[in-house]
Amino acid sequence: AVVSTQSTGTVAKRSLIRTHLNFLHLSKLIKMADKYLGKYDRVSADKYDEFLKELGVNMLLRKAATASSPVFEVTYDTDSETWSFKTSTMLKSMELKFKLNEEFDEKSPDGRDVKAKVTKEGDSFISIQNAVKEGEKSTKIVREFKGDEVIQTSTIVGCDLVCTQVFKKQA
Repeated sequence: AVVSTQSTGTVAKRSLIRTHLNFLHLSKLIKMADKYLGKYDRVSADKYDEFLKELGVNMLLRKAATASSPVFEVTYDTDSETWSFKTSTMLKSMELKFKLNEEFDEKSPDGRDVKAKVTKEGDSFISIQNAVKEGEKSTKIVREFKGDEVIQTSTIVGCDLVCTQVFKKQA
């Protein structure tokens, strides 16, 4: 016969402590995510057309993209610890779903197959998209949350061009 050296009270206390730690972890995640959640309207775009052109996007699609007024929406699923960055216009919606620090396969908005990874530094989410195909371009997109704004800086690896878009949180 196996004799337990732990009393029922000790097991219950450990279970309660584990539950409390899980709750604290979840509370911390929700509080951290909360300040980023919401919908943001684009209020400015600098060098966006040049950025799209450098990626090889055709003129018709560039004109449609630069004429649109996208809404950027941030959501977070606490159960799966998955972020969602959704950008929507009248013509198209694109969603970036990710877990921080985990590599995933993605089809970029301009059609490139990429290996992507999103990391977080302070109030910035840094997305690196490494092109899978030889000859295609890799990109880095930094989304910095400052008060009621998101400043999105997009660069192409190996190119000096910087595209900056600013989004303002909806009231």
